[in-house]
Amino acid sequence: IDVCDNRYQAYLLKKILKGLNSPLSRDNKEISSLLSLIRFCKVTENLGFSFLQNDKLRLKSAIKYQQYLKKNELFDYSDLLIYSKNILLECFEVRQNYQDKFSHILVDEFQDINKTQWKIIELVTGKKNNLFLVGDPNQAIYQFQGANPDLIKSFKEKDDWSNFYLNKNYRSTEKIIKESNNFIKQHASDFVTNFLECTKEPGSKVVKML
Repeated sequence: IDVCDNRYQAYLLKKILKGLNSPLSRDNKEISSLLSLIRFCKVTENLGFSFLQNDKLRLKSAIKYQQYLKKNELFDYSDLLIYSKNILLECFEVRQNYQDKFSHILVDEFQDINKTQWKIIELVTGKKNNLFLVGDPNQAIYQFQGANPDLIKSFKEKDDWSNFYLNKNYRSTEKIIKESNNFIKQHASDFVTNFLECTKEPGSKVVKML
């Protein structure tokens, strides 16, 4: 098994689009968009690409892409996650080995975790209460790649978990923090109430760019 890097994945998709005589563009923007859609489907366990059922051109391209990988014994990065999860699910010895290996697990940038990554974490953790999660849903910017910041909400509602709010900012000035909080208030989800407090001087005027 070989692993395709991003450059080879882009090359492969361009080759597939050409072979299909697809009217889709083969420029970098379209290829990057199509790769993101394929990655989203995989890590959200939409392996049949039904998410793309209303977009027949991209659906056909995604199916051809995955068929090529399978035929040529190739993995992309999403496949590494999927097969790692499947091995942990199906092989008790492997799962037990990793559960015994790690006494404590820390996950940073938890707001960017996708469904497949979270399942791997659950399988490695087992029944131990040894997880420490660090995340900020206000910084969640990877939903287009399958990230699920709502996982943070699910932990907030669990009685057997402790929540700690790190809301003091030691880097930015007061005016920057004020603008940041105003922006968050307009766009935050209903379960985010952790606005920042400033520890520094007011600082220079914030220049707003639209």
